Amino acid sequence: MDNKQFNTTPGWVELSLLLSFVTKNGLHNEIAEELLEKFGSLLAVFNTPANKLKSVTGVTIEDVKLIKSVNCIARSLLKENIKKKSVLNSCKDLKKYCRAMLRNNYKEEFRLLSFSDNGHFIDDEIIAIGTTNKVVPYLRDIALRALQHSASKIVIVHSHPSDNTKPSSQDIAFTNHIRILLLDFKIDLYDHIIVSLHNTFSFRENKLINDIMRVI
Repeated sequence: MDNKQFNTTPGWVELSLLLSFVTKNGLHNEIAEELLEKFGSLLAVFNTPANKLKSVTGVTIEDVKLIKSVNCIARSLLKENIKKKSVLNSCKDLKKYCRAMLRNNYKEEFRLLSFSDNGHFIDDEIIAIGTTNKVVPYLRDIALRALQHSASKIVIVHSHPSDNTKPSSQDIAFTNHIRILLLDFKIDLYDHIIVSLHNTFSFRENKLINDIMRVI
């Protein structure tokens, strides 16, 4: 029998089934295999930019639209699920969420997670998108969005496509600057998380979020 009918690659069955709804030439099994081989995992396929998906032989516009639609729905469900948890009480859950949202980005992306005083999730939004090795978020944008959400605590997150999550001196300086700025608005910078394909780095977990003493 054809081995492609019994591919054991993780995610192949799910992706092949999904593509079968729109692939008219009956090649959904082969296309699923090609996508997983090229991008490495089911999650990577869903997070890959549309133009890169379209470059794979056999992939149609309909395939791309379906993949991106499912990815959008999955992200929405992930946001809904995090609202039911107090993720600030679990660094593991917080990092898991951040990895799911950012780990396969091809460009550095900076996001803001806003939380209420009791740690309930309010929103997650993109603040800036950069290049493959640099992103420049503006302090005023972070403060403005946190205030608009009436956030008492925030977590800032950015991705490193290079797969190196070690924070640079600029990362550390920026983190300290934003924390000092937010103190004037009685907003606590709870953590700064760096996400790559295989790793996640938490400033709080590694004791890089300094306690800044100020009467507020």
